[in-house]
Amino acid sequence: MNVYIFNLCRVAKVYPHRWNLAKVTPVPKIELTEEISNHRPIALPSIPGKIFESVIYSQIYKKMGSKIVDYQHGFRPRRGVHTNMAEFNQYLSEQLDKGAQVDVVYTDFQKAFDKVNHVRLLRKLKTLGFSSETIDFFQSYLTGRRQYVLYGGMKSHVFQCPSGVGQGSDLGPLLFSLFINDIGDPVERSKLLLYADDLKMYRTIECVTDCEGLQDDLNKLVEWSEKNRLPLNVDKCETITYTRKTINVIEYTYRVKDVQLEKRGWVKDLGIKMDEGITYKLQTSEVRSKAKRLMGFLIRNSRNFKNVDTFLTLYFTLVRSNLEYGALIWNPIAATVSNKIEAIQKSFCKVFI
Repeated sequence: MNVYIFNLCRVAKVYPHRWNLAKVTPVPKIELTEEISNHRPIALPSIPGKIFESVIYSQIYKKMGSKIVDYQHGFRPRRGVHTNMAEFNQYLSEQLDKGAQVDVVYTDFQKAFDKVNHVRLLRKLKTLGFSSETIDFFQSYLTGRRQYVLYGGMKSHVFQCPSGVGQGSDLGPLLFSLFINDIGDPVERSKLLLYADDLKMYRTIECVTDCEGLQDDLNKLVEWSEKNRLPLNVDKCETITYTRKTINVIEYTYRVKDVQLEKRGWVKDLGIKMDEGITYKLQTSEVRSKAKRLMGFLIRNSRNFKNVDTFLTLYFTLVRSNLEYGALIWNPIAATVSNKIEAIQKSFCKVFI
């Protein structure tokens, strides 16, 4: 029956209206949960719709995957946080080993997935070579999307979504990637790396002219965002200078329009703390601290468990996953740091095994 319905939808170029309803559950990003802006909306679409989207996704990605720009590492097979950070880290290491400095601008879009303009998206799909029948189907898919919020046992009214692409689905991230696929077209002198909507723009700086070139590319990026109605969240945009130099560091103030971007001594890049000299001292310190807290929680709440497999499952889920996140990038060279991290696992073995 499902196959029959799916084929009927494809022939009719219509996405069923009932499948366009999604439940949204707010999940806190940080501990301060009083502010609604500190929550991440997790959308749960209908099960039949999600299965149908996965079928459509597999067919479209075969034809369109090669057209996605190479510096996009989000929502792609064999790409992810590690490939994004490995490419970036390799570039930084090469430049810093030469005694150079690299200026980086980290940008943040305001609710990027929710603000994708449908008219512009369909226009870009046509430019990419989608057939008129496929565009008609996507117009039906995007039109009439509805959501409701369920939180604390309370349910909101159903509301329309006149913009944006569906989250919690397969097609939504793919459509978003295609929507911002031309974001680097106006950028001439700087390098870009993307993970979904997380973008960093960077350039090796040898003189003030290089800084001005990076600023010019940033201005073009701002123009692109305004043209595509995907505004930057200037308060969350920031800059950092990666260098091992202690003197003759070229200072420059980067701006988004008239707003001066905050210059940081360290940034959190895709969940990994990056300091100016890429020593990863802050990252390893945070990893150890968080792992110790989780170990304490595990010890306090698992005293009555008898099955060793239960302990192992909890350890790998809560503790080991945090120890291993991004470890390919920040893996410590110093034996003292490695031993401190290894001590966490040894303590688990002493207590539970």
